[in-house]
Amino acid sequence: MCQPVDFPLLSVRSYFSLMSGALSPATVCNYAARSGYRALALTDADNLYALPEFADAAAERGLKAIAACSMRLDGAPPVRLWCMNKRGYRRLCALLTMRAFGGCPDVVAELARGGWDGLSLAATDRDTLGRLCAGPWCSSAPDSPYRLPFVALDSGMPCTDRARLAKALGLPLLAVAGGSILDQDDADRLRLLHAIDRRVTLSALASSDAWHEPGPADYPPSPERALALFSAYPDAVTAACRLAQDASDAAAFFSSPPAFPAWQGKTEHETFAALRSDCEAGVLRRYGP
Repeated sequence: MCQPVDFPLLSVRSYFSLMSGALSPATVCNYAARSGYRALALTDADNLYALPEFADAAAERGLKAIAACSMRLDGAPPVRLWCMNKRGYRRLCALLTMRAFGGCPDVVAELARGGWDGLSLAATDRDTLGRLCAGPWCSSAPDSPYRLPFVALDSGMPCTDRARLAKALGLPLLAVAGGSILDQDDADRLRLLHAIDRRVTLSALASSDAWHEPGPADYPPSPERALALFSAYPDAVTAACRLAQDASDAAAFFSSPPAFPAWQGKTEHETFAALRSDCEAGVLRRYGP
């Protein structure tokens, strides 16, 4: 069983999950470094927009950035994919591009047909996992720890039923530590985003079923806490540590991003702060009580 220092933070959502994330990539990396993680992944919804900023922030803090995303499905929990190498990165970019332009209406069917070479994949839904395993990839792909889909055990969520599902389907388990907020300020921003997304005021959101206050699954655990949560599933912990070790650092997948000129002579930090302040003021005028 791996040590806390080797255990990765595999599924954090940033504000690049539009309307459903509150954290910047730098904030996530700060938390990971402070908590003792060495490797982490952002699994934003249906995009890799955070990747350049995430890779830079991780490198500045001595962390390994794992390229990943969460692909939403109609009527089922999402599939999460982690890039193990450049082949996987190309495959994930192709999937996202096809989906964005209408060429991949059923991502599970496409994965079952074309496989996930260079990727590690996890799901939690029986039907999704069954469809993935029924495709030609699982039976014809070269043997590797990532040939089969994982059944994800998420920190803060009950594990027993998912462990039973994995046993019934003959699939491996993956311990997935993650979250989307760090404190009450993040929860307040997330609440505001939900109000905007549903076009209601904050008071109306609070009285509806559309918003649920954050629970344990929304706060990423420390490595020590994560290992305690998954202590009954050592194989899932070992799989997570192996994934983090085998995955290439995301910085290797692309060249340096372009540099943009300063706005009104301000530093990047000052520009961001000014834009954020103006946006928050405008949003509160529109969606406040």
